[in-house]
Amino acid sequence: MFDPIIEALRALEADNGYISGVYTWFRWLRYHIAYGVTSANEEEPEGEFAVLDANGEEPKAEFAVLDAIGSEEEDHDQAVDGIGMLRHAAKTMSTTTSLQKNMNQTATADLPDGDEYQRITAVPLGQLQSFFCKKILKRWKYVHSNAMTVAFLLDPATSLDDFVGDDDENVDEQVCMLATRCGLITPANMAKLTAEILKLKCMKRRGGEDLRMKYLEASPRDYWGAKDEKNYPLLKKVAQMAFAVPTSSAASERAWSIFDHIHSKRRNRLSVEKVERLAYIYINYGTIQSDDIDLARHQSCPESVDILN
Repeated sequence: MFDPIIEALRALEADNGYISGVYTWFRWLRYHIAYGVTSANEEEPEGEFAVLDANGEEPKAEFAVLDAIGSEEEDHDQAVDGIGMLRHAAKTMSTTTSLQKNMNQTATADLPDGDEYQRITAVPLGQLQSFFCKKILKRWKYVHSNAMTVAFLLDPATSLDDFVGDDDENVDEQVCMLATRCGLITPANMAKLTAEILKLKCMKRRGGEDLRMKYLEASPRDYWGAKDEKNYPLLKKVAQMAFAVPTSSAASERAWSIFDHIHSKRRNRLSVEKVERLAYIYINYGTIQSDDIDLARHQSCPESVDILN
């Protein structure tokens, strides 16, 4: 049950990932055979997960309590802090302790005298699968953003048939909204951008599997960087912005650390353009001088390497 999640996390935390990969990996998890659901048609309606076990029976009380604890923890993931977090932790520990005590008493009563082992009631496979499906779906809803859907469309190695739900129908409008909000286009260019979106969709559908395999090892950022601006002048701007979004916490923290080192108290009057230029110089210099500089130290702790003086 945990192996697919571990594999997905390993890929998502890598520095060479792109935001389109977040969509791909979460879709892969959502319809993984390990969780008993391989397509949208097999998914249970929302709110009906973990109602019955593999035998079609009501789950036992102790597992229902564990399910409730898991739901409470996720509800508090983003909102609880300080005293509220301590109160929630105490409540959870109290419930877990009572449950464990009852289970231990039941197991101890079934043990022969002097036995070193305890009997553990096995959780039905159907209930485990439903539990994991519910958690994955909840996390999917949290990370399922317009930018992620747009990047999935613009990735040359993805299939439009892999869009989930109404994403294929909604992505056209999402691209236009994203470009407008980021100041990449004006309302007068909306029709031109829509034409480029439809042109790209037709090209990807005609190319099929052969086209996807051709760009399977290619970076989406390199693909759009090499594209001639005559064909997709507006979409190219959207792609450059979408694929610049870091997909892991490590990449985000490293970027903040580098910018914090450059825009220090001594350089607090630098314009945004100059800060970005210095960041590129800083990172590129470290790459060129990789034989003399520890890149891991250079990127995670930039103040330890003095190259701006």
